[in-house]
Amino acid sequence: MAQLTMIFPPDLLRGQTQPITPDGFVLRCFRPGDEAGYLAIMQNAGFRWTHDHVKTVLQSALPDGIFFIEDNANHKFAATAMANREAPPGMDSGGELGWVAVSQAYRGHGFGKIVCQAVMNRYRKAQYTHVYLRTHDHLLPALRIYLQTGWRPLMIDETMPERWKHVEEKPQLPCIPFKRVPVPEAKAATLCAGGNGSGR
Repeated sequence: MAQLTMIFPPDLLRGQTQPITPDGFVLRCFRPGDEAGYLAIMQNAGFRWTHDHVKTVLQSALPDGIFFIEDNANHKFAATAMANREAPPGMDSGGELGWVAVSQAYRGHGFGKIVCQAVMNRYRKAQYTHVYLRTHDHLLPALRIYLQTGWRPLMIDETMPERWKHVEEKPQLPCIPFKRVPVPEAKAATLCAGGNGSGR
């Protein structure tokens, strides 16, 4: 089954700015020597990463496109996200926000939103116009963040309207489809019944 796919509206992308980081923390890019810390935060967040995953992401990211929030007190990474140079398979040219992770000890403080905003600002500087992400139906905390920060669902196959309807019912957030991929009219009518619009 295909992952849920979202797009960041181009007008919102053009308005991205550098995020503000709380006192005691620093937002910075990956630098040589961060490999072990990168692997540690991804494993802590529940991803089954190995050193090979780190190497692959380093090769696929934009230059200065892997971001960390670092705790100044212990130099541990609180959160991370990366800007992939390429769009997901089947999408037009663009980039993909990927590998968003927040360490278990630092959750609930908005660090996920900060690293995501840092990635989107990097795409703006690189003059990208289309940015996507892929995620899973059960990752409700992440889906809540994405919907709150402007991401819109893409209906890439016939299963998507019903799946997004279930997502909306759980976090109680409106799912406004970005009407870039056609949806059969009967299915579109059932999408996000509690939403506040028909999309862009």
